[in-house]
Amino acid sequence: MFTLLTILSIVNAIPYQFYKRATTFTPCDTDSPNDITVTITPDPLIAGEKGTFNIVGTITNGTVNTGSQLVIELKDDADAVIGDPSTFDICASATCPITDLNLTQVIQLPDTLPNTFIIDVNIFDVNGDTLACATSAVPGA
Repeated sequence: MFTLLTILSIVNAIPYQFYKRATTFTPCDTDSPNDITVTITPDPLIAGEKGTFNIVGTITNGTVNTGSQLVIELKDDADAVIGDPSTFDICASATCPITDLNLTQVIQLPDTLPNTFIIDVNIFDVNGDTLACATSAVPGA
């Protein structure tokens, strides 16, 4: 009986399951004229590794044309960019003009990341105007 009670006590002391918080992106505060959905793999991102960003959305205000760019930035709590922004020519991998976005981009992450940081995903037109923007505040462990 004592052994059974000991085993039950140990089992109850073990956490049932750790629930990982998914990185959730929301529209930026910059009056983004179009909404995009962003998912990342791995989630959470791992410093020094590669991260895959999937960006999906429909551009109804503005146009993605030759010269439009996807920019992914990681920022610290003071809004300072961590490492170099990752900039991609959207039309290098898609036939432009496009209105339906379905982009996948892989970036090399910095060797170190702060516990808490911000991910900004921006789509700019040829003039540098924002077509879409999504952001996520990644909480520390």
